[in-house]
Amino acid sequence: MSYEIQGTIVKIFDEQIFGENFKKREFVVRTKEDYPQDVKLELTQKYLEALEDYAEGDEVTVKFNLKGKEYKGNYYNNLSAWKIQKMKDAPEDNVSDKKTKKGTKSQSGFNKPEYTSDDLPF
Repeated sequence: MSYEIQGTIVKIFDEQIFGENFKKREFVVRTKEDYPQDVKLELTQKYLEALEDYAEGDEVTVKFNLKGKEYKGNYYNNLSAWKIQKMKDAPEDNVSDKKTKKGTKSQSGFNKPEYTSDDLPF
């Protein structure tokens, strides 16, 4: 099963090598919630290069798998990332609202754009 997390990269750790063939690199993403969480994920083997174009401070979406295993009576969980993408700004529906940044609160509490004669498409 695959999961997704969005947030800001706050820490990228150095690559680690175990034995002759196993490599991993860990990084931390801070979620954008009322109570932000710092979540440590890891990239292994062929997925290591996925982090090369990213830096601390980048806003990203990360796809990962949850892995768990038992070793000598102890249980371990890993968040194994396999895809990272930079978050893009949300598209704005109204180009003129983007220019003017005007709005009024409606009864629902959401901003309702105010239009002027300059905003008319004809």
